[in-house]
Amino acid sequence: MTTALTPDNPFDWDDLLDSIKGRGVIPILGKELLVVSVEGREVAWESHLAARLAAALSLDTQQLPAEPDLNAVTLLYLRGGGPLHKVHSKIKALVEESAGQIPEPLRKLAAITDFQLFVSTTFAPFIADAIDQVRFQGEPRTRRLDYSLYAEIKDLPTEVGHLREPHVYFLFGLLSATTDYAVTEEETLEFLHALQSDLHRPKLLFDAFKSNDLLFLGCSFPDWLARFFVRTINNERLLLQAAAQARTRVIADGCSSSDLRLALFLRQYKAEVLPVGSAVEFVDELFRRWSALPADHPASSRVAEPGGIFISYAREDHTAALALKSALDEASLDVWFDEDKLKSGEAWDREIRSRIADCAIFVPLLSRNAEGRIEGYFRDEWKSAIERARGFDQTFRFIRPIIVDDLPLKSSRIPPEFWGPDCNCVPIPGGHPSPEFVEDARKTIRQWQLSKSGRL
Repeated sequence: MTTALTPDNPFDWDDLLDSIKGRGVIPILGKELLVVSVEGREVAWESHLAARLAAALSLDTQQLPAEPDLNAVTLLYLRGGGPLHKVHSKIKALVEESAGQIPEPLRKLAAITDFQLFVSTTFAPFIADAIDQVRFQGEPRTRRLDYSLYAEIKDLPTEVGHLREPHVYFLFGLLSATTDYAVTEEETLEFLHALQSDLHRPKLLFDAFKSNDLLFLGCSFPDWLARFFVRTINNERLLLQAAAQARTRVIADGCSSSDLRLALFLRQYKAEVLPVGSAVEFVDELFRRWSALPADHPASSRVAEPGGIFISYAREDHTAALALKSALDEASLDVWFDEDKLKSGEAWDREIRSRIADCAIFVPLLSRNAEGRIEGYFRDEWKSAIERARGFDQTFRFIRPIIVDDLPLKSSRIPPEFWGPDCNCVPIPGGHPSPEFVEDARKTIRQWQLSKSGRL
């Protein structure tokens, strides 16, 4: 039996909150957080879905546990000769029927804006939906990445500290019309087995696991699966990592804390298994404490994270700038630009200069509009970028000018540094980049990141 956090069972909330405000924590979310309201009472989403799935597959519920899970329902169906793909398609239809119902614990986690990367161990899209609703008024701006057994491996677009938009990585697949997401324990094992391979592992995601504290919330894996999961994300022997002072792991769920042998195993490898009543209670308290922090909390006064692409443009070219940003966003590249061109003042000027000082690529949009403007803030941005470019090795193309209309090459009102001796300007009509431009930008950002980390 588990107990709630009390003076006899202390937990260092201040330390955790400081790490979160410093954006050094990655929450890894499990099914225990998926609690929904059904006919006026709170129930576990998976149990509710499993009961509906059993009915949809016309199964004899007498052969199932009192509170069946998806694993039990699926195995019973397969033993009767049913095809696995039908289970997945039925689940997709059932989940879509209840679209819009987001578990409250996920809304609270989504509101903690210092979390930029979430990792989901369930296939349900709820956490990404929650972030879009809570942070962006329903606009789909959260980047959704799902691991696949059959398709090309998806990875983070950049190191986790450089993410400027929220990302959710679905480690065991995301709900789809195919069987490429884990429903059963056996399918989860297949995903973990695939993740063991260097060729099939999302490298930047696993780098993030190593360099950040991990907050496991409601994963509730059985003993054997929990051990395998911890070994997989560590990507090295646990004894070796323990000797090397591994990052902190905080585990809040009902399964790990109630299984004494599992809890002792996890604690040997710097995992703090909390004696909480449930992960939902932990999230409630975390949200309450984070919301109570003052706006000027020391760890929260951070400058913009380095890396990514800065787009500079004259306000008349806003449509082309937005098209370029959308295309780069779609490619999961980190992009920033002054979207409304209305803010002003010393603080905003510092923000712009900070962004230019920390970006990996500076993209000025060249056009007849820009040529015709003898004055404009974008020209200050250009001067800042040109000054910074002087500090780069000549082989590194920090400034990537693009022409978005029929502006003639080497126009006299465009800085000569943008044309360069080889006239490296790229024509991108309307701001719609080619796949080659996008891929080249990705490689340049990676080169910059390796150089900054000393690995180049």
